[in-house]
Amino acid sequence: MIKLVGIMPKKHLEDSLNYIKQIGDFCVEREKNDRCRALFYISSSFESTAVLFQLLLDRLDTLEFKMPGESIKIDPCEQIKNLIADQSKFIFIITMSSLEFTAKKISLQDGLPIKNLLGKKKNVYLRDIVRVSSEKQLGLITFEEKKEWDFFIDIRNKLVHNNAIPDKKDLCCEVYGISYSFEKGKEITANIQSLFIFSKRAVDLFYNWSQKHEKYKT
Repeated sequence: MIKLVGIMPKKHLEDSLNYIKQIGDFCVEREKNDRCRALFYISSSFESTAVLFQLLLDRLDTLEFKMPGESIKIDPCEQIKNLIADQSKFIFIITMSSLEFTAKKISLQDGLPIKNLLGKKKNVYLRDIVRVSSEKQLGLITFEEKKEWDFFIDIRNKLVHNNAIPDKKDLCCEVYGISYSFEKGKEITANIQSLFIFSKRAVDLFYNWSQKHEKYKT
C-alpha cells in the first residue's frame, strides 16, 4: 500500500475531489479523438471515484468508522487517508492498464510500421511499445517522454507486484516540472495528489502518442 503524508480529512477530500474532476474533464475533452475508447473507461473510473468522495464529504461530520463486529471507533483521519490512498492507487493502475491494452490494439494494427518493429514477440508489453516508439525511425515518443513512460510503468509494477516498494533501483523522474524520487527498498511515500497527477500525465502522454499515429493511417 502506498503511504500518504500530511492529511486532513475534509481538506484533502475536497482537494482530491477537485483534482479528480479536472482529470475527468481532461479525459472527456480527448475522448472524441480516442481511437479505441481507452479514455472513456478511464474517465468513468474518475467519475465513480468523484461520486464516492462527494458522498464522504457530504457525510463527513456524522461518519463513525468501526471495524465489523467491533464497538471501538476508528480514527476517521486514518480511515480517510487509507481510502484516498487506495482510490488513487486504483485509478493509477486502471489508467495504466487501460492505456497498455489500447496501445497494444493500436500498435498491432496492419499497415502501421510499429507492428513490424515490434517483431513477432508472443507477448507485447507497454514497455516494448514505448521503446520502439522512441526509436528514430518512428519518433512517436521523445527522450523525455520515454523517461516519464518508464517511470510510470515502474511505479505501476511496484504497486501491483511488490507492495509499493522499489526493489531494483531508485525511481526518479520529473512530471509537470516537479521532481519525484522514490528510494530503493522503501515503501513509496507521496503527497495526496501524486498518483492523480501521474494518471493525468499518463493520459496526456498516451493521447500525444496516439495522435502521432494518424500520419500512418492509410
